Amino acid sequence: MATTAFNVGAVLGPFAAGPLVDRTDRPATALWCSAAFTAAAVGVVLVGHRRRATSEAGQVRAETR
Repeated sequence: MATTAFNVGAVLGPFAAGPLVDRTDRPATALWCSAAFTAAAVGVVLVGHRRRATSEAGQVRAETR
């Protein structure tokens, strides 16, 4: 899964940043685009972590510790 996620990111990054840099004529736009993707990825991880912690299995694991 990690390799697949890495490859998807390697495709989506230039696919999204290329047109933005083209339209704005500012290469720094690519950095902002990557920052937005990074923030989205962190959000997905946090939501997944929260769901795992609040599931029944997570509660059982927490009780056994």
